[in-house]
Amino acid sequence: MSAPTNSGADFTAQKTTEELLFLARNPSLYHQSLVDSARRELQRRGQLPAPEGPAEPMLPLDGWEDEPDAVYSWPRLVLGGVATLAVAGGLWWAARGNAPAPTPAAESSGPPVLVSVETHQIPAFTAEVESDLKTLKRQLPNQERRDTTATRKYLLLARRFWTAEHQTAYFLEHLPQVAADSTLTGQAELIDQEWHRLTSVLVYNHKLRPVMTERLALMRDIAHRRMEALILLKGRYSQGLPLGGKELQATLQPVPNLLAELQGQEATIEGGQLGG
Repeated sequence: MSAPTNSGADFTAQKTTEELLFLARNPSLYHQSLVDSARRELQRRGQLPAPEGPAEPMLPLDGWEDEPDAVYSWPRLVLGGVATLAVAGGLWWAARGNAPAPTPAAESSGPPVLVSVETHQIPAFTAEVESDLKTLKRQLPNQERRDTTATRKYLLLARRFWTAEHQTAYFLEHLPQVAADSTLTGQAELIDQEWHRLTSVLVYNHKLRPVMTERLALMRDIAHRRMEALILLKGRYSQGLPLGGKELQATLQPVPNLLAELQGQEATIEGGQLGG
């Protein structure tokens, strides 16, 4: 659990309601004092989420790694949108009741025209992820690699990290191409799901070796920054604001050096770019 970078009412008062709700709903990701401050600010705004039901029992530590690690299918974004439109259309027609049928439009005399629609699908980065895993394993000390159980868990966690990281970097790099349409929110949500597949199991003690634990701490730091950046982007998009901003740059600025350290490189990158 990372300590907050700021404290007090001034910090939470500057946050949007969406950002405060994210803090309140994810207490395991942030310092408790920051979560409490966010809840107080939400209560002041009359936006405090309803109390949740009884907490679900913690999943057994030995079961999480059996969860399929298949990469999410990005065409789901398009198919999901089509399904939503179909349902909405059905409800609209049902609501019309006995309204008179519309006058059929005149048939077009020309051939049908196929319209190309850009969907901004994000690649799976399967080859890149495998390469990153080999590099991380090769960098482990021989003594740690001999602990096969710890190594297996470490690489499973790292796979989730690199899957989410490559997709996030691609998303941010191509942000100007998706900023003008509604695919931004959907893609940000799907990438956020990838990060949650990692952070949701980081609450467990995986009994990793020292170097593995240090690398996992770097992954956690990067994950939290990437997730916060996605929240900021969705918030600014929903408000019709430019997608940059000092707060977003400050959140992402340390990421290049953290990635360099994770990969065993010299951390000399200055002023992180939006795409990391």
